Amino acid sequence: MKIGKLNQKSYQPLVASSQAVPEPTSSVLLIAAACLHFGAQRGRNWAAISPSMGERCIVLLVIVFAATVLSLTSPAAGDILYLGSQGPGRHIVEVNSSGTVSVFTSLPAGAVYAAGVAFDLSGNLYASDPNKDTISKITPVGTVSLFKSLPSFSFPTSLAFDGNGDLYVANNGANQINKITPNGTLSIFASLPGGSDSGGLAFDDSGNLYVARGDADQIYKITPEGTPTLFATLSANSIPLGLAFDGIGNLYETGLDNKVRKITASGEVSLFATLPNYTSPEAVGLAFDSNGNLYAAGLSGEVSKITPDGTVSLFATATNQSLLYIAVTDDLGHPLALPPNSLAADFDNDGDVDGRDFLVWQRGGSPGPLSSGDLALWRGQYGNPPLVATSKAVPEPAGTCLLAIGAGLITMLRRKKVVSDTV
Repeated sequence: MKIGKLNQKSYQPLVASSQAVPEPTSSVLLIAAACLHFGAQRGRNWAAISPSMGERCIVLLVIVFAATVLSLTSPAAGDILYLGSQGPGRHIVEVNSSGTVSVFTSLPAGAVYAAGVAFDLSGNLYASDPNKDTISKITPVGTVSLFKSLPSFSFPTSLAFDGNGDLYVANNGANQINKITPNGTLSIFASLPGGSDSGGLAFDDSGNLYVARGDADQIYKITPEGTPTLFATLSANSIPLGLAFDGIGNLYETGLDNKVRKITASGEVSLFATLPNYTSPEAVGLAFDSNGNLYAAGLSGEVSKITPDGTVSLFATATNQSLLYIAVTDDLGHPLALPPNSLAADFDNDGDVDGRDFLVWQRGGSPGPLSSGDLALWRGQYGNPPLVATSKAVPEPAGTCLLAIGAGLITMLRRKKVVSDTV
């Protein structure tokens, strides 16, 4: 079943909205350092500092300490969903952690729509256009360029990257999975049986690629060498399209029957959740956030959020858009659902081991929820060099204001010193 043939209706354009980006608290620490440095210039101990200045420094340090504690204990601003969409404007739709929908960017004139989406290791987003047989590359700031043109009638849908930066494409026209190197070299990675389109792609931790075969109600597993085998057979008319792995190796699948199924590593299938009627039995995209919540995108424009216990709620609605596949980043632009890496303590799958991974463990989101083993693993790998280049700039408007205030206080105190020395 061709995605492009579904849900044909009239649309109105989706209006873009702005997005606030959270800021770190490094600036307040700089103010504290400046205050201490100035104090040192007045004398080598606190007794040499005037009571007025000492009180001000103490108050400022208390504020800095409180702000730092809050920044470390507060949760991150949240992950961001990027979705291919079928509708007017050829949009890549963005949904922030509050469920606010906006336009991240749009494919250029001449394109038809964006279906599959996937991030590379540098934070660039790639999008397939099934009707034009093209793959577009989109920078973190939304600049779009043509990455690769495929042979006519390839009808590319889902996309996925491996750990080497190679892009894998579901080529429905030839019943193949294509592989595209970073320099654009195209090859056939695997050939699949005919009689069904290919939908979602997802890698497991061992580098095996899984493919949803819609009309056949099957999931195929392809080894790193390109050998395909049947992994699981679903009930009739499931029409699987979206695939996503959780943190402990279970594969989740959704399709046009509006069911979300969990498939163990041994291929055992069970029902995980049923999506409500608002999604109009047409779920396509599926992706996890860094807290273990699962998101399902529907052709009717709704995004469902499914908690780890299977509770389903309406998370966002993209008016007049048919939503397709999903890619996710954290609030700093690190792609989630990256290919396997050697950092077992990278609980949020952003390519490095840092404080965010501790927060995931603290919230019970690591493979062994709140286990001492996972905590020891995090301690052992903490601070490992990041595997992902962060290309997205993070503004600090309030931090800049704090720096200005701190500089003003220091200048005022210095002027007071000059006046007192001349009296």
